[in-house]
Amino acid sequence: MRKLVVDVRPGEYVVARWDTERDASMDTERDASMDTERDASMDTERDASVDTARHGRSGGVSPDLAALFAAGAAFVSVTCNGGELSVVGPVDIVPDGAVAEAGWRLLTVEGPLEFTLTGIMAALAGELAAAGVSLFAVSTYDTDHVLVKDADLTRAVAALREAGHEVRGT
Repeated sequence: MRKLVVDVRPGEYVVARWDTERDASMDTERDASMDTERDASMDTERDASVDTARHGRSGGVSPDLAALFAAGAAFVSVTCNGGELSVVGPVDIVPDGAVAEAGWRLLTVEGPLEFTLTGIMAALAGELAAAGVSLFAVSTYDTDHVLVKDADLTRAVAALREAGHEVRGT
C-alpha cells in the first residue's frame, strides 16, 4: 500500500438518518387530513403547506436538501437507499426530525484518487481496526473519507501515522 496523505478536517460531524417510508406514510395521512378540512379558497395555500412540510421547511420530518448544500459546508454526503435517507455533514446542518449521532471527526484522503487504485479503504479500515477504532466510511468520485468518533481521534491518527501515512491538521 502506498503512503497516503490524510487531512483531519476541523469541526464536529454528524451521521443522520430519515425514514423516508415513514415520512411518505405520514405525508399521506397529513394530506388526507388536510383534504377533509380544506376550504376551496385555501387550495393554493394548503398545497404549498403540504409541500413545505414534506420537505422539512415547516416542521416536517424530511430534510430540506437544498438547505443542506446551501450551508456552504466543506463536506456533505447524502445517500438514499429505498426507505432510508442518510446525511453526513457538519453537526449544525442537521434539521429537526432526524435520528442523528454526533461526535464524529472527518479524515479525508488527499485526492483525486484513480479508480484503478485498490485497497485504500481496506488499508485504512484495517489499520484503524487494529487500533480498536470503529469508522464510518464514505467514498466520493475523487477520494475516500473516514469518520471516527472524536474520542478515538488520537488513536486513529497514531495508527495511521504508525502505518506510514502522513496525517495533517492535528
